[in-house]
Amino acid sequence: MKSNFLFTILVILMTNVLFAQDWDWSNVKIVKPEFIRIIKPDSADHFEIRTSAFTKDSLLILGKPSKQNNVWPYNVLGMDTLGNWDILPGFNDDQNTFEPESDIILFKYDEAHDELYGVMKQKDDFMLFKSDVNGKHQWIEKLVGLPTSGVNQISKIVRVKDGFLISGQGSDTRNFIIKTDDSGTQLLWTISGNDIYTDISLDSDTTLVSYGKDNNKPGVYYVTFNTYTGKRIKTYHDETVLYVYNVFKDPNSDGYVAVGDAFNENQTNFFPIVVWYDSEFKVKNRTWFGIRPYYEPPRPYRTDSPYKSTMDSEGNIYAVILQYLERVVLWEQWSSEVLEVTKINSNGKMEWISVDSIMLNPIGNAVADNCVSIDLSPTGSVYVSGYFNNPDIPQRQGWVVKYPKRENKNTTTSSEQTVFDDQILSLYPNPTSDKLVIRTHGLIDDALVIITDNTGKIVLKNRIISDAVEVDVRHFISGIYFASLSQNGQVIHTQKFIKQ
Repeated sequence: MKSNFLFTILVILMTNVLFAQDWDWSNVKIVKPEFIRIIKPDSADHFEIRTSAFTKDSLLILGKPSKQNNVWPYNVLGMDTLGNWDILPGFNDDQNTFEPESDIILFKYDEAHDELYGVMKQKDDFMLFKSDVNGKHQWIEKLVGLPTSGVNQISKIVRVKDGFLISGQGSDTRNFIIKTDDSGTQLLWTISGNDIYTDISLDSDTTLVSYGKDNNKPGVYYVTFNTYTGKRIKTYHDETVLYVYNVFKDPNSDGYVAVGDAFNENQTNFFPIVVWYDSEFKVKNRTWFGIRPYYEPPRPYRTDSPYKSTMDSEGNIYAVILQYLERVVLWEQWSSEVLEVTKINSNGKMEWISVDSIMLNPIGNAVADNCVSIDLSPTGSVYVSGYFNNPDIPQRQGWVVKYPKRENKNTTTSSEQTVFDDQILSLYPNPTSDKLVIRTHGLIDDALVIITDNTGKIVLKNRIISDAVEVDVRHFISGIYFASLSQNGQVIHTQKFIKQ
């Protein structure tokens, strides 16, 4: 057992050396979530969130419930900006002509037309569909032009002025991109081969970027195509990047912005990176991120890749990673995953980074797609969604975390970083019927949590001895309650929750 302890210490020391990198942490803010919601419809035993998309006023969440004899293999939920959610009947009622065996693979929101579009599978056929934001379908058509050998996966769908672009991989492992007209009924062109990639991004209405990795060669490839004809324009190669997970058109130039992994400057380990390219995919700037120097134990000993990221209209990048943390307690090694969100501005500077907002699975049960989506609301709030795969939590229970846009309301800490003072407390699930988890972000000395009912009567007091307290509320009468955080006799934060 002693040898295990010494090995763990050695790993931590080596990690500090390997992670040596010249990050600029001056003026980086530390943000905390406005709310954390646990998502599980009453009709389902489990709820595995697949993807999400923001409309003009709500977050639409696509999830796959799991229940014996459940005839609907998916649900679409609508969540407002306060975190309240409900099932959208348009995708799930008996009047909808989507067949019960349908399985939505992906969907996106088209702001110009205020509608959804996406790809679903009905039995052995892949279907292209459009619907309103409540799920009432407008049309659904069988996708034409797919490989005759069969389809392994549909990866991306992009809408252009005159139709849709869909990418994926055939059963013969050859990648493909097809284009249909706006009604989904006519194939305009198709390309396939091992030298194109299933990840695609729209440069403009005339140019499509396909990007990915050739396993036989180092680096990442970018291939541009004409969206009207499908004709290849040019292939580019960047040997300095290991993987790329998202490519965006830079709104501040004629170039591109990529989010992926690359070796640090010492070539000792690879980290998440944002790369700014010119129009010919020549590197202009790059920023590594993902390792925080202000961790007290536990320190991260491994950082996952930034599989999910998004960009706002100003060119700011928001990227999600999982930090793998390690603690040693009484000779025993304990590990966990922690969700982390980073904002990198268009100049390559990190503006803010989230604290340990939500604890995910133990390492032994880790899966790469716990976090499945990151979305920006019209007001600039950041929503991250995914699902648990934790033995202590009902398996594949969905979750949504919201980080509000609040650059000006803050207080400065002694470490010259910023903590938003109105995000100090999280309550979940909310509403709740049996238990409530009260989480404080950062340890608060000599603090109490006080729960009062709607009349102001105190129904419970609990001293804060850790950053998360679980309260049994089954004996509470249904209604509205308030959880207040009190320190030195003064209430420093209050948040509402509902007992069902």
